Amino acid sequence: MNNGYMLNVKVVLLVRDPRGTLQSRKHRDWCPGEPDCDQPNNLCADMVSDYSAAIQLKKRYPDRFR
Repeated sequence: MNNGYMLNVKVVLLVRDPRGTLQSRKHRDWCPGEPDCDQPNNLCADMVSDYSAAIQLKKRYPDRFR
C-alpha cells in the first residue's frame, strides 16, 4: 500500500472468544506444553496487540479496515 498505488483490498479483524480458541488448541498435536496454548494470559496479550494494531490500521486506512 505504500508503493504509490492502492490495491483493492479490505481487511476485517475477526475476534474469537479466547475460551474457544484455547479449547481448540488443546487438541492440536503442536500445542500441548506450548505457552501460547497453556497460558491464557499469552493469548489475551496477543489479542490486545492485534486490537491495537487494528486501531492503527483503521486510522491509516479508514476506508479499507473494518
